[in-house]
Amino acid sequence: MKTLKIKVSKWLHGKTKKLLGGSQLFRQADGKMCCLGFYCLMLGVPRQIMLRRLSPSDIPNAYKDLLPNWLVHPAGGLTPDGDTLMEINDAVGHKSRCREIKKIFARHDVKVEFVE
Repeated sequence: MKTLKIKVSKWLHGKTKKLLGGSQLFRQADGKMCCLGFYCLMLGVPRQIMLRRLSPSDIPNAYKDLLPNWLVHPAGGLTPDGDTLMEINDAVGHKSRCREIKKIFARHDVKVEFVE
């Protein structure tokens, strides 16, 4: 099982109605990433490639082979689990966000740890 560490201070998630610059895999203004940004980084996608991209399905083809089929369809677009992770990450006031993110990743043999 792989371990995905999400650094809470750098985690971009839905705390307010409008995220500064919107939700992105990697937001250069403050160096924050959504949960899927942390995952893409762990898989070897460089931060600069994630810059201004909203979803793993927006990653250029040269890096798509780094992304698992459970997350991104080979023909393009996110899978249902990928969509759900984005929704949970970006939802305002989601009370069980961490637990739900952990549960979805665990189905794909990825353990999630939220760290300081």
